[in-house]
Amino acid sequence: MAVVYEVALVGRTQNQSTAPTFIEAGPVPFAALSIEVALTGYGRCDCSCAVDRLDPAVSARLIDLAASPSELVVRRTDTATPSTVVVEHTGPITAITVQNRTLTIYSPDLRYYLAGMGVVGGYTATQVDQGTIVQQLVNQHQAQTYGNFGIDTTAITPTGILRDLNIPATEPKLVNNVIDEIGLRNNGYDYYIDPTTRRLLLYSPRRGTDRSADLILDARSIATPNVAASVAAGILATDIIGTGASATGGTLTSRTSGAALTTFGRWSYPTSWQDVSQQATLDDNVNRLATDMAGQHLSLAPDLLPVTGFEVDSFQPGDILGYTYDAGLGLQQFNVRVARKRIDVSTGREILSIGLV
Repeated sequence: MAVVYEVALVGRTQNQSTAPTFIEAGPVPFAALSIEVALTGYGRCDCSCAVDRLDPAVSARLIDLAASPSELVVRRTDTATPSTVVVEHTGPITAITVQNRTLTIYSPDLRYYLAGMGVVGGYTATQVDQGTIVQQLVNQHQAQTYGNFGIDTTAITPTGILRDLNIPATEPKLVNNVIDEIGLRNNGYDYYIDPTTRRLLLYSPRRGTDRSADLILDARSIATPNVAASVAAGILATDIIGTGASATGGTLTSRTSGAALTTFGRWSYPTSWQDVSQQATLDDNVNRLATDMAGQHLSLAPDLLPVTGFEVDSFQPGDILGYTYDAGLGLQQFNVRVARKRIDVSTGREILSIGLV
């Protein structure tokens, strides 16, 4: 399958009370391009090109990144269906380097904007759907003067999970930290901002589709397996003990057993949360840890060969894939979840690598 990648720089003009104005300044004629889509944290795009090949309108916006904020947009077109254009990345330009007349542009994905949004003036929710909380936190910041970064929250729908949240005005927090913390609770969510529509999407309880029956990593697609496994302390746990501070100043405690208790033995993992003051919230956090630390931790980062039926656009972070491979110890067969997907493009050739959990 022949594909074409195009990179463009888009100027962002901040407006006082509405979403920014976005105007495409021109193309970035890249020599090397790397796009990473991540399940958690931020995806990113790194793009390098000869600085002398830039259009003047593009160069002008890179002289002062604070005075002329911009975004990087990467589009992918399958030449077999040229009318189908996929936006692989959209995100703010946060840094550049110029070395020996080579410009490198660094751009995290749109979730990065949440790291600059603050919970100002406090926020309180009592038995409010977690999706509504996320929506309100983002909207609260974007309603402030020059606070709108064009993140669309209208696609968020109720998840059916109710939460309590109290952020005092005297203890302001960043929106991304609050959203991340809620999402990591039991029955939480994954979230992502669509690079095409700028819509903030919540996936409750987790993002992804089970494709293990039809997408299997095996000797056809695995060039180098790169497999590691660990049951070290802090990685596997069968006895999770969590503490938190209650709203009245006392100490909360929650404890649960992991799935490998009868096979591995009692392997303790004590931890605490400073900002957790509700017993139900503490229980949620401890139960989520019990699930995440239930067995050996597999670190899989195989170098992959795109083959028929397993291509760059066949899966996304969060999807569950099959894994069948003998790295030398014997055949290993299990299902794995995609944590990240990275595409490197050079001279028109795609190289795919993924991180698995």
